[in-house]
Amino acid sequence: TEGARRALIVTTAGGLAMLAGMVLLGLHVGSFNISEILAAPDIAAASITPVALVLIFLGAFTKSAQFPFQFWLPGAMAAPTPASAYLHSATMVKAGVFLLARLHPAFSELPLWFWTLFLVGGFTMVLGGVSAIRYTDMKALLAYATVAVLGTLVMLLAFREKYAYEAFVVTVL
Repeated sequence: TEGARRALIVTTAGGLAMLAGMVLLGLHVGSFNISEILAAPDIAAASITPVALVLIFLGAFTKSAQFPFQFWLPGAMAAPTPASAYLHSATMVKAGVFLLARLHPAFSELPLWFWTLFLVGGFTMVLGGVSAIRYTDMKALLAYATVAVLGTLVMLLAFREKYAYEAFVVTVL
């Protein structure tokens, strides 16, 4: 279907952007092991970091249906409702959010990190919530509610507060 094709194109393009961002960080550090990249003492201050983060943000935002890439998720819910509920709330769409959580310790002090995640996550949360209210079809409602929750998770990752991170972990579980 058209929705599945759109989801494939958007998430694949985002995955390639994410890969490019991680490669830039890996080349700077000299290792492609994510633990070593995150442990590098100068990674947040490196000149390549803003470019790498923008690419990683693009990838994470496409994977987790953040604005302006939220349009693919409702169209991709062609499976029966129980399968859609499982795939879109438990596994597939949390990949981008998980990557952002993994990178949080290394980059959370950067203004680029805070403002990007706060604004994109907050706008996605509101957009998903308002869109969900407009629908009576359960699949569309589930899709937009998922978008709203994912926006909330991304926004929580903007903050360096202990309680924000705890709320993130509890919501993901």
